Amino acid sequence: MLDTQRGSLYKARGRNLGILSTPLPHFCPLPTPIARYSFIKESRYCRYDQPLYPIVQKLVDWLDKAGNEDVKGGMATAFVWVATNVDWGSIPPPGIAPESDSDDSSGLSQYIKILNDFVHWVPVEDKDGRTVYSFLCLFYLLLDHEAVVKYQAPIKPGEIAPWLWLSQWVIQYAKEVGKWMDTPMSLTEKSLQKFKDSPPYNVGAYDEPDGGWETFNDFFARKFKDYPTQRPIASPSVDTVIVNPADSAFDGDWEVTGSGMDAGVTFDVKGLHWTTNQLLDDLYDGDGNAVGPQFAGGRFTHSFLGPTDYHRMHAPVSGKVVAAKVIPGLCHLEAVLKPKDPEADPKKPGAKPFELFMHRYMRRVDDKSIPKEHRGIAPSAASVETFGTGMVPDAPNSPGYQFLQARGLVLIDTEGFGNFGLVAVLPIGMAQVSSVVLSVKKGQELKKGDEIAYFQLGGSDIVMVFQDKANVVFDQVPINTHRNFGEKVAVARPGKAPAASK
Repeated sequence: MLDTQRGSLYKARGRNLGILSTPLPHFCPLPTPIARYSFIKESRYCRYDQPLYPIVQKLVDWLDKAGNEDVKGGMATAFVWVATNVDWGSIPPPGIAPESDSDDSSGLSQYIKILNDFVHWVPVEDKDGRTVYSFLCLFYLLLDHEAVVKYQAPIKPGEIAPWLWLSQWVIQYAKEVGKWMDTPMSLTEKSLQKFKDSPPYNVGAYDEPDGGWETFNDFFARKFKDYPTQRPIASPSVDTVIVNPADSAFDGDWEVTGSGMDAGVTFDVKGLHWTTNQLLDDLYDGDGNAVGPQFAGGRFTHSFLGPTDYHRMHAPVSGKVVAAKVIPGLCHLEAVLKPKDPEADPKKPGAKPFELFMHRYMRRVDDKSIPKEHRGIAPSAASVETFGTGMVPDAPNSPGYQFLQARGLVLIDTEGFGNFGLVAVLPIGMAQVSSVVLSVKKGQELKKGDEIAYFQLGGSDIVMVFQDKANVVFDQVPINTHRNFGEKVAVARPGKAPAASK
């Protein structure tokens, strides 16, 4: 019945969505009798006659306020920039591409339409497993444009809540999407089949409950049928062998420098020094001592998960949980574009040679250590003559976003289990992650490989921090190497001479 309703709804509104009568299994019917734009009919900025969800109306009301004209113009600029450069054919679901016959030259109405469509999105996939990925990138590419990003909380050390209005709105928006993903309407037989038909998701490897998954979030956080067999734990009886906490792509490891209360500088990107104090949300131990500085001289490692990955996190070491909490924070993603054909001429009229890409490395988008196919181009309105499309290669605007994101924290003490000190494990929410759900509590004893947390819709990162006494040495693998949870990634060598990772 839902598909029929969607078809008739979108048929009536076909022109505005750039389609005709094609039923869309990707979006649920829009709500009736809720508020509409105030500036739609009166302003040259916008043309849009569909009802808005309250969270989107909230944004519109804010844009309507006196003094926010520059923000409104920035959003319009961002959409025009994206519409000009993105290959819309790389985003499979219909109904998202900009209208070629639109009389809305600013693009703002189409921007609002996309935001509105996302709220009650029914995710589907394609054979390549890039649909969900592309949708998330699209949402943040608009927000990451320099005409819009300046109205959001800067990603810099010491930044704390309350956030700027637009950043807070993005958090609230993500929560609304998350609420929808917890409803049965977020997953249909047809949409689920699309995931089953997408090889990268490997749905057959997971345990489908009797009666099926009830919501999209249930499906997203699915469990393996037999994880000890599918994901064997390396050297389970050797406590000093550290395993990967999640199916994830490796980004590298860094020394935690500093001493005393100034400890915690994990890396220096574009002159920004991030501290473990901020990463751990100023956590204190039972003796009243800050935990962050206790990691001075240790190692910090970062990996990231994609939408197709298994989204449950597991203990990388055995030990006792001495802290377990969820830390509120930003809802951010660095979205960039990468050339589909590096040899193509981007100045060619009508050329749209770029596709969407998440930049989640702690490195510049042009860093040579990043695999070539994963390097990108960050949005910029400068140097039009360089690309002819208003783009220049640039470093990401948000090095160190992991320190400000909404995240979980599980602190494990290895006393009696290898005795190499504290290990901080942080599942970090990315993009439209509706929640980080912890599976453990303080005082609980863990065996290596036990589940500690899981994510719902979105992308996610995983961070581990080790103390100096652990003398951790990581296996040397190329950046972006994907490894499953349970695989050996490092060895702790307590009591031995330091041997820094190369």
